[in-house]
Amino acid sequence: VPLAPLSDAEVGELVAATIGRDADPGLVEEIRARAGGNPFFVRELSRLLLARGADAGLPIGVTEAVERRLERLGPDVGNALRAAALIGTEVPASLLARVVRLPDSAATDLLDEAVRAQVLVAPSEPLAPYRFAHDLFREAIDQRLDAASRAAIHLEIALVLEAVREAGGTVPAARLARHYLLAAGAGSHEPVVPRAAVRWSRRAAAEASRRLAHDEAALHWTNALAILDVARAGGPATRVGILLELGAAHRRAGDVAAARDDYLRAADLARRSQSATALANAALGLHAIGTRSMQPADELVTILEESLSALATIPEHADAGRLRALVLASLARVLAWFGHDLPRSRSLAEEAVLTARNSAKGATTATCLLALHNVIWGPGTAVERLQLADEVIELAGGAGDGELVVEARLLRVADLLELGDPAYRTAMAEFLAAAEGLRQPRLRYLALSRRATLAIMSGELAEAERLIAEAAALGAEIGEPDRIGVELEQRWELRSVQGRRADLEHDLDLSMLPARDSLQARGMHALALVELGELEEAAAVIGPPDDLRPDELPRDYAWTVQLAYAAELLAVLGEIPARLRVYEALAPLEGGAAVIGAAVAFKGAVGHHLGLLAAAVGRRDRAIAHLERAVEVQEALGARAWALRSAYELGRLLGELPETAERSRSMLAEVAATAERMGLGLAGLARAAAEPTEPTEPPLEARPVEGRPVEARPADARRPGRAAGTFRRDGSLWTLGLHGDSVRMRDAKGLADIATLLARPGREVSAADLVAASGAAEAATADLSLGADQVLDERARRQVRERLADLEAEIDKAESWSDPERASRARAERDALVDELAAATGLGGRSRRLGDQSERARKAVTARIRDAIDRIERAHPGLGAHLRYSVTTGGRCAYSPAAPVDWEL
Repeated sequence: VPLAPLSDAEVGELVAATIGRDADPGLVEEIRARAGGNPFFVRELSRLLLARGADAGLPIGVTEAVERRLERLGPDVGNALRAAALIGTEVPASLLARVVRLPDSAATDLLDEAVRAQVLVAPSEPLAPYRFAHDLFREAIDQRLDAASRAAIHLEIALVLEAVREAGGTVPAARLARHYLLAAGAGSHEPVVPRAAVRWSRRAAAEASRRLAHDEAALHWTNALAILDVARAGGPATRVGILLELGAAHRRAGDVAAARDDYLRAADLARRSQSATALANAALGLHAIGTRSMQPADELVTILEESLSALATIPEHADAGRLRALVLASLARVLAWFGHDLPRSRSLAEEAVLTARNSAKGATTATCLLALHNVIWGPGTAVERLQLADEVIELAGGAGDGELVVEARLLRVADLLELGDPAYRTAMAEFLAAAEGLRQPRLRYLALSRRATLAIMSGELAEAERLIAEAAALGAEIGEPDRIGVELEQRWELRSVQGRRADLEHDLDLSMLPARDSLQARGMHALALVELGELEEAAAVIGPPDDLRPDELPRDYAWTVQLAYAAELLAVLGEIPARLRVYEALAPLEGGAAVIGAAVAFKGAVGHHLGLLAAAVGRRDRAIAHLERAVEVQEALGARAWALRSAYELGRLLGELPETAERSRSMLAEVAATAERMGLGLAGLARAAAEPTEPTEPPLEARPVEGRPVEARPADARRPGRAAGTFRRDGSLWTLGLHGDSVRMRDAKGLADIATLLARPGREVSAADLVAASGAAEAATADLSLGADQVLDERARRQVRERLADLEAEIDKAESWSDPERASRARAERDALVDELAAATGLGGRSRRLGDQSERARKAVTARIRDAIDRIERAHPGLGAHLRYSVTTGGRCAYSPAAPVDWEL
């Protein structure tokens, strides 16, 4: 009774029943395919896999069953089935006839007999191939063949397929390569077999590359090398050529480590065979895979210079000229990129372009022009670079070099972005389309990471987070040398717009940046410390401001970015001379932008950084003009996050002028609302800056005086309802926040004192109690009011007052006589005496005492609370302003907000 094959579900049930558990769906599918649904074969395979694992061969029971089935057939059918088994799972009758050298009708008769024996399945339609009823039949037949028979049949199949292809038939090179390789691997004694296997493996690799199947191409080149080893054939030139092709395939497939190994092997073989051209090609391959983590720059410079010297020893011919131009260009790029020798790199690049134009084709000239682009990459050269990129695209496109077109399109994006030209968006779209069209893992990585750049600029923070992670994962998978540096720079920019730089302070691996001691690297570290309020530590990281001299920095691709970091730091930490030097260096670039690498990250319009510096040196009008220009440039570029940052700085400056105060409030309120919708860390800062009705720096008479709260308070203290704040310690860090905006800050003296006051709003706490709470227990138990002399006794205080009266009269007389110098001297002495008298006088005019422990507690607590508020104000201006106007210090301290605040402590 003929039985139909089991269905997929039934195979799964039988496998589970056999092995005692549900099997992996992939394993079930493999068993079903091999067994063809035959219940006996399914059961036997399941038992074998249970006992020996997935790599088990054929079960004995299956082998015996197949052998009994085949023994019932005649020897002619057996011979036909042996050839059919090596042809594959599908067997065209015409092909089998030529392999076994029988007429088509005779071969068909043999195949039909195998169908009746249920070994084969008849074609479903005319001219369709026969198929094995079960793959196990084909495997069993293959196992019964000895090596010599197997090699002879594979060779016969290959010769027939080659004749079919030459006659115009459709036969993939990979199929021919496979049969020649199997013939050679089985020990064929025909001397032509290894050569044919290599020849067809080359063709198969080329066909795979055209289909962008780079992994498959690498496999064919690997097979070709293996056959040369087995057959002990092929000279150094053949092997070097295959190694170079294998390296290129591995590089395109994203296996950078394998590519580097291939090129190094090729270089070693080229040296031993004294082949200058092979050495040059190996050096060019190493340059193509990058340098940072895979090939140190010094080693790469060495091999490029070695190959350049070797090329000088061979006769001049077209290929030598082409190779010389390419090696010159590669050496120029390495020297420039790592800042080894900029003048020499430019000379080498120009020589490369001239050599290429005289002796090479378009693709070579395009490569050399691209090197020149990299070499001149520096401030003020974007227009010239853009012209070079356009010519590269034209030449490389005409030569069909898609990879070179993609690289030039990416550089074109960076050039336009640096110029502040909105056309960069169109250029970016063209780059992304070209990169994704080539289906190379490395180019897909470039596309993913640059899409992350766009997302950060536009404020799409969740999308940016996803793209950065996806690009980093792909970069790790393919061994992309630059991936860690790119991820670091993009995460820094993302955390910057989120207001979370401090999160990275312990995770910054600055060694992955091109220059770990650069202003960019130190600037990241220092700015993270600034956000934590650690200004002294930040200043130590960045070094003395006077050491920062733009004219001493290499004017390379990183120059503008380094000065952008310097501008942001100097605006907080610097001195006027250093600020002016950086300002004057950046000023010619206003209207453009700072761009990290080939559009890795956007570092803001140059006008933004000029605005920060101008404001820091007191040039308010100029700062306002720069920031207005920055907002305009960044909005045109679609850099919404940076446009808001510039608008925030602009709003703060406008708020310092009465005539623009209303415009300031409106602008800051809009910044706060937009930033909040986008999830930017700027939201709380802008909201706090928009709310005060008085200037952020009150006049002297309105400032808090120790021991006496002032009447005038910022608007946030008069807000109706209860605000929410956070002042919580988490280990060595504090989380501080107000109105929904929070920052992280390292522990510092004074933060615990403030937290104690916040927990007791409206209630006085003695300075001695605060000292005791911080650990100075002896201060809590000592008699803090007795046993010390007065700082000033009554007689001294009377003499000071008399002298003050004399000085007032002196000032009046000097002014009436129009003697400003005399009046100025008198005022200086008067102010100094006033300060001393205030220091010697406590609450209610009581005298302070020398050596008084309560006096020491007052001084200590006052100093550390003021220092803590200063630090808070730099990191969180809104919270800092609130505390400055709500906290009073002295012998007794208090937190007295005008409106209640719910604190999470």
